[in-house]
Amino acid sequence: MSSSPRSQTSLSDEERHEILGGRHILVVDDDELARRALVRLLGIEGCQVSTAANLSEARALHDGQVVYDAAIIDYWLVGEAGPETGPALVRWLRSAPTPCCALLITGSRSSAIGLEAIAAGAEDFLIKPFAPPDLLDSLARTVARTLVWRHRLALSDYLAHPEPQKRQALSSVAEAQRAPRSLEDALRLPPGSDLGGALETMVKEGHLSEQQREVLRHLLAGASMREIGESFGISPRTVKYHAAIIYERLGVSNKSELLTMLLERFVPAQR
Repeated sequence: MSSSPRSQTSLSDEERHEILGGRHILVVDDDELARRALVRLLGIEGCQVSTAANLSEARALHDGQVVYDAAIIDYWLVGEAGPETGPALVRWLRSAPTPCCALLITGSRSSAIGLEAIAAGAEDFLIKPFAPPDLLDSLARTVARTLVWRHRLALSDYLAHPEPQKRQALSSVAEAQRAPRSLEDALRLPPGSDLGGALETMVKEGHLSEQQREVLRHLLAGASMREIGESFGISPRTVKYHAAIIYERLGVSNKSELLTMLLERFVPAQR
């Protein structure tokens, strides 16, 4: 039986693999058998996994400039100086120079532990024993949350020190996105512009799937997450997962930067 404090829409195997493939996950558990089981499970999804038995080992790994996309942390840990709890590591990872989100796992059904986990900043927590799909769904949400968070931090830093021409470009794009009816309207380009070729180049550069290609086109046209979800028969939450992957692979933070990329890199003569 698995338990989580939040009601979430389950992902398909393909969606989970798309989100988790290639991600670097930190697993912290003082039970060696549990660590090995998680390494095997995450390996099937194509994850790179680092493991630690306690907080000090986890911090030593992270101090080595390793960047994690998410962490799975057991609540109760046996540390070098005695008992430890996972929330302390959750807070530490969130304050790191390159932060990441985490989910906590626990064998206790105490509501106080769940509240402490969320208060510490954990994205989710699961009660043992849990089904592998429940863990992978929760981990996918945690990875997506990390990506969105990093993009927001990068955008905040960018906007704090923007180049004048970039500031003007973003302002123009924001204006163009107010009520677009199509991609051409959003970009305010004349008919005949090679938007199809530009999109295909972005798809190839980002190694995007066919579904992500269509999500990208809808994002550029100004559609909301709800509208995109309705078009494909998927939940807005799943659309957000795809959007986070698209943003990361193309090196942008939001829809405005996607439009700016299109304007600057692929249709410069039409600017």
